[in-house]
Amino acid sequence: ALALHVSHLLARGLEVYVSVPRLRQASGVANGRGVSDDEFVRLVAILSMGMPQAKIVITTRESSEIQRRVLPMVKVLSAGSSAVAPYTETGARFPLEASQFEVIDQRPFEAILGEYIAEGVRFENYDPVGAWRAKDGQAEIDASGALPGGAAFKSPAELKAILKARDGEFRRSIAEKLLVYALGRGLEYYDKCTVDTIVRNTAANHDRFSAFVLEIVNSDAFQKRRGKRGDEP
Repeated sequence: ALALHVSHLLARGLEVYVSVPRLRQASGVANGRGVSDDEFVRLVAILSMGMPQAKIVITTRESSEIQRRVLPMVKVLSAGSSAVAPYTETGARFPLEASQFEVIDQRPFEAILGEYIAEGVRFENYDPVGAWRAKDGQAEIDASGALPGGAAFKSPAELKAILKARDGEFRRSIAEKLLVYALGRGLEYYDKCTVDTIVRNTAANHDRFSAFVLEIVNSDAFQKRRGKRGDEP
């Protein structure tokens, strides 16, 4: 229903934002399971892949750890926003017990942004809607970087060339990450055959993203996965 609604709005030329807040446990309610961190990350991943033109939004209701896990998949991080809760010098000004949401990360926007900049995170040449840009405001964009293996690049074109030269590793990495999200668990030694099949068949289908999705959905690992029983933690 959400995907259809987003598609309906996009078809009419609207810019669509999809926020994914997690409700707190209601006061006095015994069932406190809610949505786990792993389930939340899976949801964000599915929304990001299924609605690439929509802008997925997370806020500082999520911890800094969860922000880091989902940041590559979202378009907007609402940090230090008065729309979440009014801020004071000592914290967020609302009665926590009666609040619908818990603001976990109460750092101001400047502190959150500064953390990423200090770690060397770069502004890229593509803006949030995918248009090419050489500047962010008046500042020249530095899109250079280096991969863990030491390969350096100065532009998206150079990064593309590096990944293309290692297409087998890149293809396998995508297959493994997507399978993890689809299964809701880490991969085990017995998943190797499934990954090998996905990699082989997607390569034969020119690495189309739809081929990755179809191979995963049609795999035994996905179709025969077992969910948790209601009495399991």
